[in-house]
Amino acid sequence: MILTGIVLDHFALLNVPHHPFDLNRAIGLCCVVLGIVLVFKLPQLIKSGQPVNFKLSEICLYPLGLFSGALMTLQSAINAVLSVKLNSLILTALFCMSLSLILFICIGFCTKPGLKNLWRLNVKGQYWILCGGFCGAFFVLCNAFLIPLLGAGAVSILCITGQLSCGLIIDHFGLLSAKQRKARFSQILGLIIILLGIIFIRLL
Repeated sequence: MILTGIVLDHFALLNVPHHPFDLNRAIGLCCVVLGIVLVFKLPQLIKSGQPVNFKLSEICLYPLGLFSGALMTLQSAINAVLSVKLNSLILTALFCMSLSLILFICIGFCTKPGLKNLWRLNVKGQYWILCGGFCGAFFVLCNAFLIPLLGAGAVSILCITGQLSCGLIIDHFGLLSAKQRKARFSQILGLIIILLGIIFIRLL
C-alpha cells in the first residue's frame, strides 16, 4: 500500500500530484517500516521470549497481502480521478460501491452458502455489526478527496496509521467484542515513529 503510493507519487501516475522520491521520503519510509515492526512484531518477541517463527504457508500468503494493499491504493487513486471527471465525491462513491455490490451479488449466487444467510442474520442487539458498509463508503469518500491534495503516498501512510491506532484502541479496551490486549510501550513508540515518518514524507 505504501510502496504503491510512493510509486504513484514519484511518477505522477493516474493524475496523482508529483512528489519525487527523495532523501526525506526515504527516511520517512524507513521510520514507517520501523514503526510497523514495533507495533506488530516486537510485542510478539517480548511475549514469547523467543524469535518469531515464520511458517512457509504464512510466507506464501504475504504476496497476496501486498497485492491487496496495492489494490487499495490504486482504487483510491482511480477514484480521485473519477471524482474530478464526475465533479462529485458522492457520485464517485456511489459508482464504486455499486460496482462492488453487483460483483459480490454475483459471487454470492455462485458460491456456497449463497445469499440465504443474509435473510437469517440475527444481530441479537449488536446492531453495530451492520455499520461496516458505512465505514467503507466514508473510506472511499475521504481517499478520493485527499489524494489530489496530499498525494497517494502520504494518504496511504495516514490510512495505515489510522488503522494501527484504531486497532490498538480496540484491543486495549476490548471494544467490539474483541479480546482485550493491553497496548505496550513499544506499540505506542511505533505509532510515534510512524508519525515522524509522515512528517518527513509530507512536511519536510
